[in-house]
Amino acid sequence: MKIFFIVLSIFLLNFSIYTMKYSSEEYYYSIEIPKYWAMIDDSKGYNVFFRNDKKECFAEVTVLDLKSAANNEEVFKSFVKRYKMKGSYKITTFCRYKAIRGNYDFNFNGMDLKMDMVSFKDNYFFYVIMSYGSTSVYKNKKQELTDIIQSFKIYYDNNVVYGNDNEEGEAEAASADDSKEYDNAKNNKVTEDNTKKSGKSYNLRCNWDKYKKVFSFMEDDYYKAMDEMQEIVYPSIWSYFNIDTNSDSDYNFTFWKKFYQEVFNKNYYRVNDVVEWFQKESKDKKMNAYDLVTNVMKFIQVIPYERPNKIVKDTSKGANILDFFTPNETAYYNKGDCDTKSLFMVIILKRLGFDAVMYYSYDYSHAMVGINLNASGSYKTFENKKYYFIESTYPGWSIGDLPPEMNNTKKWRLIPIN
Repeated sequence: MKIFFIVLSIFLLNFSIYTMKYSSEEYYYSIEIPKYWAMIDDSKGYNVFFRNDKKECFAEVTVLDLKSAANNEEVFKSFVKRYKMKGSYKITTFCRYKAIRGNYDFNFNGMDLKMDMVSFKDNYFFYVIMSYGSTSVYKNKKQELTDIIQSFKIYYDNNVVYGNDNEEGEAEAASADDSKEYDNAKNNKVTEDNTKKSGKSYNLRCNWDKYKKVFSFMEDDYYKAMDEMQEIVYPSIWSYFNIDTNSDSDYNFTFWKKFYQEVFNKNYYRVNDVVEWFQKESKDKKMNAYDLVTNVMKFIQVIPYERPNKIVKDTSKGANILDFFTPNETAYYNKGDCDTKSLFMVIILKRLGFDAVMYYSYDYSHAMVGINLNASGSYKTFENKKYYFIESTYPGWSIGDLPPEMNNTKKWRLIPIN
């Protein structure tokens, strides 16, 4: 298997398969091609174009500037129309982003072909990845062609890699009805730390839409939050929250609902700079509720995905044991995973006056945000109110979107945050 790395400049509209740099950093993607395949050097109009030795199977990657189309659907359909393809497509997830993927038949230069095509966008480009073969060999080559597409990965700064391994946070078994009454956490009141602080701070830099923002966080809050995580895990998470694992058949879920509430309570006033900016921006731009929630969502989504226990290697630390970052730790590392980023978003939304909750799924090993808002899409009802799903982990998702592979709402449990 050969792996090709293609480095792109985000400032150029015309693309090449050769390495280019911007500033002192590199941004690139990779794709794995079988040994008997070759890159075609004269593939004009493509970023990369490969074919096998018998010239009966092909793969292409095309990268387009965001200004080239209004949205991902327009990009996808333009390729279908250009080659007069016949087939169908579905909404899916690819490289952690919302994507469109389809299977099509078409004829090119007298050859009947079958194609697997996927398109998606990140904050920089639209991507179209295609693998196809002649109709006569496609059935036997289908798995090989699929593997080529699935091997596609994007490499960002800070060693962030988005691929198609479907790795997500582990969760623990849970049952019981969502409508049951939930207990509050041990520390069941929001508290503000009024102790004197050193005044030292650190920054979280995030770019989304037209914004390039720098948010300030207090170092004292960061260290205090880490100490609080240590208190939870030692001597044990069960004793900290007074959970009897023998009498409580749903003790794992009991822990998570108490834990999320505890983190919410103790970190409520530690995101002041973020909240105050969104308050001012909303007022200055006269945003409605939906637009404000969307703006908060996009801010959280662009924080790079990484599991906390992959960053904090010390197995005695709370972040490693619980595989969780508080908002201050997320800001410090500029990374977080599903429930880390979801609870960060819930805190901001609650501070802004919204009715937000956590969603948790054992079956999908995932966490999301729920928002009680005049919206559309997927939701669950709790106390006669609709809470629409928000995917916090990666960019490209909208309010009400559920990843297609996680769209059975019966497998999601709602956790109120008070």
